[in-house]
Amino acid sequence: MKTMTNILYWGARLLAALILFQTLFFKFTASAESVYIFTKVGMEPWGRILVGILELVSGVMLINPRTAWLGAYPCFRGDGRNRHAPYLAWDRSTR
Repeated sequence: MKTMTNILYWGARLLAALILFQTLFFKFTASAESVYIFTKVGMEPWGRILVGILELVSGVMLINPRTAWLGAYPCFRGDGRNRHAPYLAWDRSTR
């Protein structure tokens, strides 16, 4: 049972870190979607780069067992959802 729990623990951490690392490509290469999102929020380009750096640090911390709890914190805060939703859920210019 302990082995199965350990496998699930590592799997969940690696999956979360992989997702964070995958999004870095789009933030650091200034893809159109990332630029659009951060422009709408009013944080382009400094916010996009800062969030990318924070996601990189968080992903590395998720892989290290001693800092996994700290690396998971930004994933569960929901800041991205709370900050993007009001700006991207509807277009105010069409009202």
